[in-house]
Amino acid sequence: STSTSATSTTVDGAKPTGIAVNDLMVAFHTLDTDTTSTPPTDWVLIRRVVSQDSRIFSINSYYKFATSGDVASSTFTFTAGVSTAQTVDIFRIPGAKFEAVDISSGTSNSGANITSLAASTLTPEIANSLIFLYQGNQNDGNASTYALDTSSPTFTEAYDGYFNSGNLQKRSIAHAIRPETTATGNGTITIDAGSRMAVQMIIISPNTELSATLTDTTTLSDLKIVGIGKIITEIISLSDSITSTASRIWTNVSKTAITWINQLK
Repeated sequence: STSTSATSTTVDGAKPTGIAVNDLMVAFHTLDTDTTSTPPTDWVLIRRVVSQDSRIFSINSYYKFATSGDVASSTFTFTAGVSTAQTVDIFRIPGAKFEAVDISSGTSNSGANITSLAASTLTPEIANSLIFLYQGNQNDGNASTYALDTSSPTFTEAYDGYFNSGNLQKRSIAHAIRPETTATGNGTITIDAGSRMAVQMIIISPNTELSATLTDTTTLSDLKIVGIGKIITEIISLSDSITSTASRIWTNVSKTAITWINQLK
């Protein structure tokens, strides 16, 4: 994943390392105002949430499946409606399922002068789905806890830092793999200072349509002499095909480096 900040009308998000064609990219564009957020071409909006009261900020999440043009690019430009402090965080997620990434696959919430805030429940379609919890706040609040009400996995924090250091506005992101397909209950983020907050929760399903076919063929030949000058050759071919389909088990990323972890160990 990559993170880029700027105070301008645009911010150029760096391409995640190792991006390949058909990898899913998820971006969070956080702005220090309630202005429009315009992503690069063909990025699809997942969710938008705006904080309450004064000193408004907004969080906008998008996704796109990487093309050859994306692989060749070095940055992705996100545009604000006015010049403002802004940050874009981009994640690379190999092996996602296209049909499960949908605009409705997210919830959000906002509140004033609080230390925790919850996004409402979601129900994963597939086991071992990837869950993102993202928050922004306006009072230098560091995130301390990420949790689901039901069958909460252990979340890995990817970022916890400013999107506008001058106004002490922070955002943080964490992700986890959840084996269960039951409803998550609320997704709650807790910070260490009372503040206006806005949160998002997004679920992305793994690709279950991985398959392989193995074919083995053996040929047996037998020569028989049935009379003077007569030879009969018998050939028998035996073949067997086995097709297997299994779910891809997600890997996740540590906070400081790309470290692949086998979730079954």
